[in-house]
Amino acid sequence: MNISTPDHTGTDRYFDGSNDSSSGVITPDQQIHRLYEIGRNQQELMASLLQGSKIILEYSDFHVSGRMLFEKCRSMTHSSCGAISLIGNEFPEIGRYQGDSKCYDFFSSISQSPVISQMRASSSDWKCSVLDNKYQNPVTLDLQADQAVPVWNLLIVPLIHTQKVIGYLILGNKPEDFTETDVAVAEAFAELIALAWINEKNLEDLKIARRKAEESDRLKSAFLSNMSHEIRTPLNGILGFSELLAEPDLDPLEREQYIRIMHQNGEQLMSIINNILDISLIESGQIKLVSERIDIKAIIKEVYELFMSPGLRKKNVQYVLDCDSLGEIMVYTDPGRLRQVLVNLFGNATKFTQSGYVRLGCRFIDGKDGREIVILVEDTGIGIPAEKISAVFERFRQAENTTKRHFGGTGLGLAISKGLTELLGGRIEVTSKPQEGSTFKVIFPIKEQNQPPAGSPN
Repeated sequence: MNISTPDHTGTDRYFDGSNDSSSGVITPDQQIHRLYEIGRNQQELMASLLQGSKIILEYSDFHVSGRMLFEKCRSMTHSSCGAISLIGNEFPEIGRYQGDSKCYDFFSSISQSPVISQMRASSSDWKCSVLDNKYQNPVTLDLQADQAVPVWNLLIVPLIHTQKVIGYLILGNKPEDFTETDVAVAEAFAELIALAWINEKNLEDLKIARRKAEESDRLKSAFLSNMSHEIRTPLNGILGFSELLAEPDLDPLEREQYIRIMHQNGEQLMSIINNILDISLIESGQIKLVSERIDIKAIIKEVYELFMSPGLRKKNVQYVLDCDSLGEIMVYTDPGRLRQVLVNLFGNATKFTQSGYVRLGCRFIDGKDGREIVILVEDTGIGIPAEKISAVFERFRQAENTTKRHFGGTGLGLAISKGLTELLGGRIEVTSKPQEGSTFKVIFPIKEQNQPPAGSPN
């Protein structure tokens, strides 16, 4: 087995001693003929590489461009069999492009051979071509005789992108030995094949990025349209009732009612503005945490009692607090931000539940890295379809949800809750079924609660 070795110029260049010219004197005519053959071969190679570049530009599908490049390379090296083998789950390991049907057994043999595995490993480790000429006996593949297929020679050239091997160009069973010229041709085409794969991948990435940008623009437009409505509604209430307060003959009870309505609309407007500011701070990384050691059960109880006020609770909904079975739970976190997360989740559960119950509880579970604290908000509300669960935490996503027209709100609560929970060192999980309800879990590893998070103020 031979591999390419660095020459004095610092570039990798294949060398095979078996291809040295035989000893003897070379006549001027022979030298001229040799130089002519070298020039003709180089001209043919350059023309083929130019055609290969045009193929990449013309055919973005790697199934097409890769096959065409491979066939040109196989033809120029006079190989009987060959393939492009790309590494990764999205591509087959061997035989994506085979020379012809007769090569099937050839690749079945080499795909099982420890010798070939070693050759590919060497090609990957050294990022260079590996060649083995003159296979005289299939036993050299370390296979049983009834499994072996004659392999005369084999050339493996790595496909390289950003200094990583992404696959191999494999050529084999040339009627004669592979020469240094064959190696140079294969290496040149390997670069083109890698470019063809990169070209397809980049174009696909651009298509995905374009679709995401278009979707983001659409959602932003819908969000801004909805936000304009959400802001105008309480603002119109404040302006309208403030004009009514100017009436000279206003009854004291009516005045008190108008003031209460204005106050409620003011709080609603403040909540909308706070949500917009919070999501902006989270996404820009400018939000600051003020952490301290707290009793997490006290925070949970505060949130529960908040929603027991007549203005927030619903008559047909039963509210349950389920934390009494656990002892004292002390954590190091930002109590204000944790309270904000729980208020958002409990408020959503109340808003989307018309009957049944809403439960706020806490428990311990065994996680992958030890015990964890789980704060859960469970409801019997409208639920979330399975295909939309992954999207409910995305910004702007709620703006297109049809339920917003019936229940109102900015649609930023879950995005804010997810961002804050992650900043606090935890995570949010959700399970839900339409018309049956949802369960949101806020989970914190206990081991991370024994000391301040890195970078947090004392």
